[in-house]
Amino acid sequence: MRALAAKEQYLTHSADPRGARLLALADERGRAAAELAELHRASDDASAAAQALAGVQDRLGTAANWSTFDTYFDHRMAANAIKHD
Repeated sequence: MRALAAKEQYLTHSADPRGARLLALADERGRAAAELAELHRASDDASAAAQALAGVQDRLGTAANWSTFDTYFDHRMAANAIKHD
C-alpha cells in the first residue's frame, strides 16, 4: 500500500504524463466507490421497506378476514375477545 502511495506521489510531482492519468483514474475510482456504497445503502433500505410492507400486507389480510367474520357471524363476547386478542 505504501509503495502504491509512493508511486502515486512520484507521478503526481513528476513531468511524467502518466501522473495526470493516474490522478484521473484515482478520482474516478473514488467516485465509483462512493456510488457503490450509496447503492448498497439504498438496497438495504429497499429490503427493509419490502419487509415492512409485507408485515402491513399480512396485518391487512388478517383485518379483512375478521371483517368477513363480522359480516356473517354474530358479535358475541367470546368472538370479540378472540378477535381483539
